[in-house]
Amino acid sequence: MIEINLLPPELKPRKEPLSNIKRFKLLIPSALIFIFSIHMFLFILFLFKNIQYNVLNKKWQLNKKDLEKLEIWKKENQKINQDYQTLIKLSQQRILIYPKLNFLGKTINEGMWFKNLRIKSNLFHLEGSVVSTEGQHISIFRAFCDNLKQDKDFFKDFLSFEIGPLKTRKISSYEILDFIIEAKLK
Repeated sequence: MIEINLLPPELKPRKEPLSNIKRFKLLIPSALIFIFSIHMFLFILFLFKNIQYNVLNKKWQLNKKDLEKLEIWKKENQKINQDYQTLIKLSQQRILIYPKLNFLGKTINEGMWFKNLRIKSNLFHLEGSVVSTEGQHISIFRAFCDNLKQDKDFFKDFLSFEIGPLKTRKISSYEILDFIIEAKLK
């Protein structure tokens, strides 16, 4: 239904503008509804984050055992790696004696023999004798030492090479030279 009011504007009933009290009465419920909606949003967000936290915590507990196993494996692997590095250092520091013995056997001169060979910790100790009917025992021994000194592979593992006391003795018509050679290993 349409209402037509033909009264002049001066006589028309005036609509009162909303008073401050009425505005205030409208503002309070809208503010309360806004605060309530924020609280509801925060409550829903809290519930979601709590559920998410519980799911992640369960996953962490499941993975914690695997992580502990991984840490144990890592420690064992480090220990094995250290043992391996020690083994490599030892293998690099080792000295092969059989090539040296082979070389000694090849350079031995006629009338010479070895009586005793000891290798103890870092000392190479060789005792031997030289026999000669013509009195050439010193020159035979010198030739043997010169042959040893010429081979760099033989000396690469020695720090020092010393010839010990040379003793000459005579049995019948043979002159025998007893010698000692000592060398310090690296």
